[in-house]
Amino acid sequence: MSGLIGTPDRIQTDALLAVELVDPVTLALVSSKVTLTATGLAGNPRIGFSGRFVWLSEGDAWPSSFAFDPRGLPYDAQTITALPKPANLATASGAERLLRVTLRPTAAYPFGDGLSVVRASLRESDAAGAAPVAGAEIRLLWKKGSNWIDDGAFAVSNAAGDFAAWLRLPANAKPVVDEQGRLQLQMRVVRTINGAAVEKSMNLAIIDGRVNDLPTAPAWSAMTST
Repeated sequence: MSGLIGTPDRIQTDALLAVELVDPVTLALVSSKVTLTATGLAGNPRIGFSGRFVWLSEGDAWPSSFAFDPRGLPYDAQTITALPKPANLATASGAERLLRVTLRPTAAYPFGDGLSVVRASLRESDAAGAAPVAGAEIRLLWKKGSNWIDDGAFAVSNAAGDFAAWLRLPANAKPVVDEQGRLQLQMRVVRTINGAAVEKSMNLAIIDGRVNDLPTAPAWSAMTST
């Protein structure tokens, strides 16, 4: 397939831009079954041999965003903001045309060994039948000395409140553990209330390197404001 983006520094003139969808666990590119639609472009993408989604030039057009549909695969659907439009499309570099997006796994994702995962369903309170909290952003922070470390990965709770937040500790990490050897974490939750972002947190102790299904649903009302 000619005219497709090869590397960030090499690009053929008939290719407008490319998007890489990256599995956050395996780091492999995801292109099979899923769909990616560009807002602002008429054409559909081609999938290159590398697994990238590639759009061809349409005059001076440039997308504003992309809609990702996992079509049943265990990733969150999401709207992705496009790269800024280059000042000159004719001379733009490969780096200005290549967008790399890390997908977010859902609670159904088949996590393997080596990852520290917290899987649960977020609720408004700990009362029986409490409503789920949907659309909340959930991060796991690990403790190094007296500091909480955020590796940037986050999950988003679905309509039922379900989520799977995870982290992979660096090889040289020396995280704080309790007397039972459990990893000390802080789970931070951000949700939008009346148009404003509100953040709360709770501390957890989990087994490192495995999926931890919380026995009790975390309650928003019981968390500490941060």
